[in-house]
Amino acid sequence: MDKTFLCMRCYETFVVDNYFGDTCPRSKCGSIRMFEIDEAILETIIILNQKCYETSCCCSGHISGSNIYIGFHPQLENFLLNNAPSGFELITTSNRKNTGISYSIPREASYSERMRLFSDKNIELYNWASSLPIYRMVDND
Repeated sequence: MDKTFLCMRCYETFVVDNYFGDTCPRSKCGSIRMFEIDEAILETIIILNQKCYETSCCCSGHISGSNIYIGFHPQLENFLLNNAPSGFELITTSNRKNTGISYSIPREASYSERMRLFSDKNIELYNWASSLPIYRMVDND
């Protein structure tokens, strides 16, 4: 089964059956940040990273019922607390090394309802990312 990989430097995508390397296949890029990514959330992740909202992981959810989430650099926790899209909750690991936003698609919902939520919430994330200004880290010194 083909998988889509995204280079986090040049934002090129590569659809391959198997990819076991870390390095971008583009000869002039040389990035070592390649990640497998779901097609439904791909453009959102590119927009966020281009606007300096550094992402660490993501999932566009599954029709069977699961979470739609985006993991961010921990420095974005306060921003996300006040600016997460409607219906998304802030998630933070106990060691505070990762933070993110998450929306749960209920498993008990009907198939058509899960399909609608999957589509609507991924579109909402795209619109949210598109509306964000470029992130500027505030220096507390």
